Amino acid sequence: MKVATCTKLVLLLSFVLLPGCVFIRPPVKLPPPYADPKGSSREDIEDIQQQLDSLELRLSALEGSLNKLRRELEGMAWSTPQVETVVVPGPEGPVEAEAVTPGDVLEFTVVEVKVGWLSGPIDRDGDGIDDGLVVYVSPTDRDGDATKRVGRVQVALLDVTSTRPVTLMSWDFPPEQVAKRWSWIARGYYFELLWQGREPPKVSGCCLKVTFTDRTGNVFSDTKNITISRAKPEVD
Repeated sequence: MKVATCTKLVLLLSFVLLPGCVFIRPPVKLPPPYADPKGSSREDIEDIQQQLDSLELRLSALEGSLNKLRRELEGMAWSTPQVETVVVPGPEGPVEAEAVTPGDVLEFTVVEVKVGWLSGPIDRDGDGIDDGLVVYVSPTDRDGDATKRVGRVQVALLDVTSTRPVTLMSWDFPPEQVAKRWSWIARGYYFELLWQGREPPKVSGCCLKVTFTDRTGNVFSDTKNITISRAKPEVD
């Protein structure tokens, strides 16, 4: 029995090891060279492409908003604190001390300019005839607060009684002059303007127009209707 079994094993090994005999493996099914491993269809790919295009559009919009915020940031300025030596009363007499003026205050970009409600004609000698104008100009930020931003200020006195407004007089102040006219009490820039030619305009009903141009080129304007006295009041 054992001899027969050994004989079968020897014959089997001889067959496998015979020269020219090749061991053939069963065929394996390979995937196509360009097949999607997830089995996505053409519709799925088109949908993904549409989502990608949408995200690219959103990214472009966000980049535009970012650039706008950067421009606004460039228009901001930090004020530098000023240290002054002042004399204050002490327990043993006056002493010197350092006073720090408000500083490090962020001044926001101008979004609007307002003509102060006190703006209008002024009679300097009290004779009843107006000698010029007093104009208050207040640049304001996004919160509606006055901000000390320097820019070009143009003031125009307009005749609005005709079909089209006509400029009767005008004044122009560059930024370096405007910077010297800030009033903390009025919270704006103060201008006292005498009549050009020393004579008041020939019309009493006029419009006061103020134009403010900041350093980035943005232009803001505001108007106020005023009445000018051209003759002395009659005395009974």
